[in-house]
Amino acid sequence: MSKPVLKVNSLRKEFGGLVAVKDVSFEVGKGEFVGLIGPNGCGKSTTFNCISGLLQQTSGEIEMFGEDISNLRPDQIQNKGMTRTFQHTNLWREMTVIENLMVPPRNQFGSSPVEFIRSLFTTKNDSEKERFIGSINMRWDLTDWLYARARVGADRYDLHRTQSEPFGTGYKPKGGINHYKLAFKQFDSDFFLGTDNLSLTDDVALTAFVGVGSNVQEAESLSVNGNDFIVPGLVSINNVANKSAGYGYSKKQINSAYGSAELGFQDYAFLTVTARNDWFSTLSLAGKDSPNNDLYTSATLSLIL
Repeated sequence: MSKPVLKVNSLRKEFGGLVAVKDVSFEVGKGEFVGLIGPNGCGKSTTFNCISGLLQQTSGEIEMFGEDISNLRPDQIQNKGMTRTFQHTNLWREMTVIENLMVPPRNQFGSSPVEFIRSLFTTKNDSEKERFIGSINMRWDLTDWLYARARVGADRYDLHRTQSEPFGTGYKPKGGINHYKLAFKQFDSDFFLGTDNLSLTDDVALTAFVGVGSNVQEAESLSVNGNDFIVPGLVSINNVANKSAGYGYSKKQINSAYGSAELGFQDYAFLTVTARNDWFSTLSLAGKDSPNNDLYTSATLSLIL
């Protein structure tokens, strides 16, 4: 009687105190089709992960063609003739079941040997940015010397970036990959009253305005990092031994009140004073009393000779 192609004996996998696979044993003979059936969460995927080397079993033995492969890496197991595919929910409706099953092993390294070799030495740095910027500026002349103005503006963009280092570099021998997504929004608004060249006397004119404004910025980011590719040439976040994720969120607002006044004397002497106060939504600096705000003032005198 020939040896089984695959033999699993008392396979057990524990995650801390949770037993995901409990003493599973089965054999697959040459030419056989064997299915592993069970409800969600019973350990089917964990069993396959242990057999293919993606997970290290807690105990038990796995043999292929009579050789112990229990402690081999996935690429070493693949070199001996066994490859697994991963669960995908997207199917090609115009293709048969068999054709859908054949897609992952045929194309996981690219459409040709040249593409596979090139992927081994290629560093990937792709980014895509979608951005929208818009603004509206309106002015009303209330009288012949007084006007009102309102401005609103928005800036929004979505950034998608993928960076990877290939398998086999000197500084990162097993390679790595990073996916990063950032969504940024900014909204600005201003409203102010002003006057242009208001004649106070025959020699003195006034240009001035007072206003209030608001600036709101919001950013949300998500990143997925992976290190140590399992199968060389397969640049995918699902083909890494170590994976981590990060999430970031920030939102801040600045409310402002400001004004400016310029007195001109016979179009050659000008006195300009300005003031602006900003209130910040962020926490105050050490030693600074709340509310967190700053006042900026200036005064200038200029002559035109």
